[in-house]
Amino acid sequence: MKPTIRIMSWNANGLLQRSKELEVVLNLSKIDICLISETHFTKETFFRMKGYKCYHALHPSNRARGGSAVLVKETIKHYESTKIEAEKYQISGIKIITPVYSLEKHSTIDQVHRIVNIIEEALEKKNVCSGIFLDVAQAFDKVWHEGLNHKLKKMLPYQYVELLESYLSRRYFCIKQEDAYSEPRTINAGVPQGSVIGPLLYLLYTCDLPETEENTTATFADDTAILAVGESNEESTQKLNRAISRISSWTAKWRIRLNEAKSVHIDFTNRSIVYTPTFINGVAIPYVNEAKYLGMTLDAKLRWKEHVKKKKTELVLKLRKMYWLIGRQSTMTIGNKLLLYKQVLKPVWSYGAQLWGCTAPTNRQIIQRFQNSVLRCITDAPWYFRNDALHRELNVDSVDQVIKQRASAHLTRLRDHLNEEAVKLLDVEDLTRRLKRTKPHELA
Repeated sequence: MKPTIRIMSWNANGLLQRSKELEVVLNLSKIDICLISETHFTKETFFRMKGYKCYHALHPSNRARGGSAVLVKETIKHYESTKIEAEKYQISGIKIITPVYSLEKHSTIDQVHRIVNIIEEALEKKNVCSGIFLDVAQAFDKVWHEGLNHKLKKMLPYQYVELLESYLSRRYFCIKQEDAYSEPRTINAGVPQGSVIGPLLYLLYTCDLPETEENTTATFADDTAILAVGESNEESTQKLNRAISRISSWTAKWRIRLNEAKSVHIDFTNRSIVYTPTFINGVAIPYVNEAKYLGMTLDAKLRWKEHVKKKKTELVLKLRKMYWLIGRQSTMTIGNKLLLYKQVLKPVWSYGAQLWGCTAPTNRQIIQRFQNSVLRCITDAPWYFRNDALHRELNVDSVDQVIKQRASAHLTRLRDHLNEEAVKLLDVEDLTRRLKRTKPHELA
């Protein structure tokens, strides 16, 4: 579900005299946009409302009569689109620039947390949560320029559209083979990768991805997950197939190609079920027991065991490559070795710790044992030196301490989040509790 915008209309019958009353209502009801009639403003009127921008239209007589105004929160990206000051009517209008998810302060962990919440709720209620994780073939390279310009014209002022059109047009490429170059060819699709505006243009191009009430669509750049919950996997899969059918038609219209072989289908459940296939363009999507989304591995029972195993494998491979730097025979100082560990190895396992920390203690110990081993290598510690003393002397937090810190920081950030979908993650009062599982909010 996309974040909602709270809109209020009000006949002020003289806005200046009732501004304090309006301010109280706006703050208590968390109003985003307020449409006001009978403002009774004149050219000499000065009006401000903290946290809002005001656009108004006056009565042409410049008397304290009629008039309209629009108050819009400063955090909402918009521009003034209409202003009519006629004898019989006065109209003020704005247009919201980006009808896409609010991504301000929105991280990958927030998106994964949202997915995990849906799956956890389904498991607690003995339902089946079926998911499809879509792979878009060459997502940024295949953005259709004509289609993008068509959508931008509906969202942005024409000055911005012309600027972006000139930015994308008249681009060329050539192929180099040793010292020879091919003839330049025109680039007719794609947004420049590595640019700041590239991901934003892709978001604008895909912001009208079809959604239905019976499914949850989670998008982050070109990573898309579709979830459906049902009492059986047949029911949830049917919902997915209906969603995929609409998405396939949409992608064909806007020249986006889905990679059927790299997309995956998974059923999150604690029950034994019979596989029901899903299809993209008539091709069955591969069925798996684990799926990777935004760098985190989600297994069918959401135990996080597979995620921890994959991270351990990745850590071992990285350690082998840099052992000559931080190993027992290295002449580097302990401080520099620790710095390498914290900058290269620790981020591998600490990413998403506020979520995978819900796994069983035995799985957390897998990462803890790896950290113990690395610290002993860094310091060339003898066998009789205790691991807890080593952590204390080096001022390094244990894995459980890091998980607790990350979880506390995550919850604190969510409380002040501007994104409504992120704030909903804190709504844990009415959660169904049947399984003996640790929830993300309990890690803090």
